Amino acid sequence: MTQTLLSAASILDAEDLSEETVDVPEWGGAVRLCQMTAEETREFTKHMSTIQGEEDGMFLMLVYSARDVERKMIFTVEDVARLRKKNINVLNRLQRIALRLNKMGDAGEAALKKD
Repeated sequence: MTQTLLSAASILDAEDLSEETVDVPEWGGAVRLCQMTAEETREFTKHMSTIQGEEDGMFLMLVYSARDVERKMIFTVEDVARLRKKNINVLNRLQRIALRLNKMGDAGEAALKKD
């Protein structure tokens, strides 16, 4: 069987990032969570290495994964302090989905096994 060889243009133009829109009735709407790009994953990992412990990991995952319709981040690292005051059940739910999309943590491990 002959495989099609991809050109640089076809690779660079490919839409290869997953996303999921999640209903959040507690907040009165939905949140779009997107898989991070390779560059964003590096930035996320860098931020994780600079924080004390993993306490803010949940919030940073939401900062890097929650996007608007144009896939632009809706939060910044400066929003972490305010995100700490939100409903933990909602944050946990969104974090699990973001971890699965980015194939990180336990949710990511399960997704990798399915692949």
